Amino acid sequence: MSARQQASWLPLVCICLVMSMIYFTSLGTNVVISKWIETFDTDIGFVQLVIMMTSLIGGGFMLLTSKLGEKFGKKKILATGIVIYLTGLVTALISPTQVVFFVGWAIIWPIGW
Repeated sequence: MSARQQASWLPLVCICLVMSMIYFTSLGTNVVISKWIETFDTDIGFVQLVIMMTSLIGGGFMLLTSKLGEKFGKKKILATGIVIYLTGLVTALISPTQVVFFVGWAIIWPIGW
């Protein structure tokens, strides 16, 4: 294989890794629901709101991200998305209150999808 043919696989591998991260993180959501309720001393309604907003915001930004990728370049948008994704995830992980958790998990994190 030439260097050009090998390099053409790199974007596909990056996208597959990003999609795997999203899948595994979303899959783990159902497992930690009871821990969220215990940690933030809240009810199931809050957890349902967080999960619903995550899906709504993530789904809404997917089409926008596609258009931004066409306009500004897919590599730049992918790199920006990864930074936003990790920022939201870290914010949610270190959140001391349910409001900070909501902002990190349901608003910032899905924008990076």
